[in-house]
Amino acid sequence: MLAAWRYLVTAEAAAAPGDELWDVELSISANAISEKTSVAIAVPLGTRFLRRVGQTISHPGWRQTFQPPKDGGSLRRINLIASMDGKLSVQAVFSLHASATPRLVTEGAATPLDSEKRESYLRDHPLLQIEHEEVTRLITQLIQGVASEGLLPDAIYEYVRQLRERAAGTLLEVPDVLTTNQANQRERAYTMVSLCRAARIPARLVKGIILRETPVAALHYWVEVYQSGRWLPFDPVFGYRDTMPPNYLPFVKGINDVVGFSGTSEYSVEYAIANADPLLDVAESTHQDWREMLELTRLPLDTRIMLAALMLLPFGVLLTAVCSEMLGIRCYGVFTPVLLAMSLTYVPWQSGAVILVIVLAVGVLGRSAIPGELSRIPRLSVVLTLVALGIGASASLMDYFNISFGGQLVLLPIVILASLVDRFYSTLDDRGLRSALFRLGWTLVIALLCVPIVQFEALGHALVRFPELHLVTLAAILSLMLYKGRRLSQLPAFAWLDSSQEPRPKT
Repeated sequence: MLAAWRYLVTAEAAAAPGDELWDVELSISANAISEKTSVAIAVPLGTRFLRRVGQTISHPGWRQTFQPPKDGGSLRRINLIASMDGKLSVQAVFSLHASATPRLVTEGAATPLDSEKRESYLRDHPLLQIEHEEVTRLITQLIQGVASEGLLPDAIYEYVRQLRERAAGTLLEVPDVLTTNQANQRERAYTMVSLCRAARIPARLVKGIILRETPVAALHYWVEVYQSGRWLPFDPVFGYRDTMPPNYLPFVKGINDVVGFSGTSEYSVEYAIANADPLLDVAESTHQDWREMLELTRLPLDTRIMLAALMLLPFGVLLTAVCSEMLGIRCYGVFTPVLLAMSLTYVPWQSGAVILVIVLAVGVLGRSAIPGELSRIPRLSVVLTLVALGIGASASLMDYFNISFGGQLVLLPIVILASLVDRFYSTLDDRGLRSALFRLGWTLVIALLCVPIVQFEALGHALVRFPELHLVTLAAILSLMLYKGRRLSQLPAFAWLDSSQEPRPKT
């Protein structure tokens, strides 16, 4: 209820520190021939970081018509029809709110395609020529070079990336691009779409603008490929895939033009981009209303990014609690899996695995070499020192073999690893090697399950805006304490989930 109330009373247009306001201007001119001349202007599409907050259209000599889209969705084009002859112009300015943090929107979510839509993204086009012998020959060669069909889009992307750069000029057809092995940025996008469709993989062209201040801007082209139920973006020009930079603003997804003309052969379109930061109304604290304390979006950007990551930790703890209380899975600690998952988010998983193995080996072997019983404080001090030495050895080893560790080793929770080593050794003493290894294995499995959770940054920033939503998380965790039913591991078929053993008798 509290989150719903604050959602209703909070202005959607309110900006936070780090946000920006951009104006994208389209200057359009056309030679109008009576009412046979018309112009259709595409409206910018929203993304996780960009949303349209205003538009101004100046169109003397044109009259605007409203044609609702057939699918019942929102209006995506502005349609103008000439009301007089001669040279006519249109000025369209779109204002974009660029959020420094991602919004919780459905962009990139699973979107099933029916057979008709799927076929439309496999259809040939004069610009694509997917049945040309050069296209079919190359796609056959690429298919033979990949282990599975799921890797084919990446193979196509890498092929298009390696094409030699060609100066802009007359648009080459896709077969000519393949023959000459060179392309400009627009031709790279068309070529990737052609090869994907030739391989029966739905793909579409994306036309848009890269937001950076310039009086003379140009359209940029990239590609979206439908794979595993999602549209995955690829930019074969600048080398982005899966996720586009925050300043990529799409206008059109398809072969259609951003500005379409009809009834004239004389027309021009020019683009300009301006940063309108002074116009952005960033909310500031007045220190006179207690409700301002609930507005975490007023905090500096770096603080909000850190808070967004922390806001996701309770979900990982909830997952660990479910595994323990309902499945009967035992792991090392409540926070260890989710903190390990957060570490793997900030370093490459290969280097994270190397560090974990070396640290565990150094910590366990080093601790076992120390004779006698130690009290808790000296024992943890020894383990922490060994873990620090293990991390140093890992960094040196990876640097020697030219393995990238991302330069973020400090983010690996050294205290958590020290506690993990100590718990492993204690379990080894009390319950034996099998139990210690089982618990370590389940800890790593739950950590891997937590990785998608801690990477859901849009949800983290949504919780920064409405932190009271975590009351639901708290209620879910507390409800697990009241669960008195049987755990999954108590069923005979799943008894292997519980690796607990009777403690070893003391000798």
